[in-house]
Amino acid sequence: MRSFAISRTVGHPPISGGGRPADGRFHAFFAAALFAANLVVSCGLEEYPYLSPPTVDTEANLSGNTFSFRNDASNPDPPDCQGYEFYYRIYNATGPADSDKTTITVYIEDFTPDAILQKMRDLGYRRLSLGVTLEPLSKQSSLLEVPDPSDDSYPIDITFPSTGEEPYIHCTANDPEDLEISRLPEETSDPVSFLFPFVELDDADVDNTDPPVVPFFVQMYAVSSGIRLSDFTSIYSTPASLGKIYLP
Repeated sequence: MRSFAISRTVGHPPISGGGRPADGRFHAFFAAALFAANLVVSCGLEEYPYLSPPTVDTEANLSGNTFSFRNDASNPDPPDCQGYEFYYRIYNATGPADSDKTTITVYIEDFTPDAILQKMRDLGYRRLSLGVTLEPLSKQSSLLEVPDPSDDSYPIDITFPSTGEEPYIHCTANDPEDLEISRLPEETSDPVSFLFPFVELDDADVDNTDPPVVPFFVQMYAVSSGIRLSDFTSIYSTPASLGKIYLP
């Protein structure tokens, strides 16, 4: 516990009727205020782990077919930082995609990660799935765990093959195996393929503000995720934009 050294000049207390000091209530108030301040400064506020977003060296810009990022070395050890989550939305025009990105950028500057992710969900962004369970990706596969948060060369690629194959996540640092990814148009829906024939304009994860045109593309963000041990709740970093890629 930290303590405060308080000094003040002591004079004659004011005299109330009957000649008794009138500063008794002041002393009680001062003591209570001092105790509360000491409690807040020293041990009354819990320290929460801070997660940095993944490092994106270059955003995809519709000319390639792979999202790439790596770990931020400032992130704490597991379980504070466990792995990553991905949020995506499908568009058929760059105007709405760029408008949503501007909104998200403003939120990143002014709001907490929870508020940012809620805004993204309000905009129609959905969480990526491995097609196995509705749990977050970082809980679905050890491939997405962060083995050493102090190592910033930990790379992950998300590839959308132009050959019509299902898109997949690949991380050579953990496992040579590729993991196919799926869409989750609704939190309670079954996983759906990213391939063009399975994309419908009325799907909740598809923007339909412009007339239907092809090809569709996906805009995606990555967040670092972990667990706050004090209450075992999920914690997140702010999102990092991975860019845009055409769907196969």
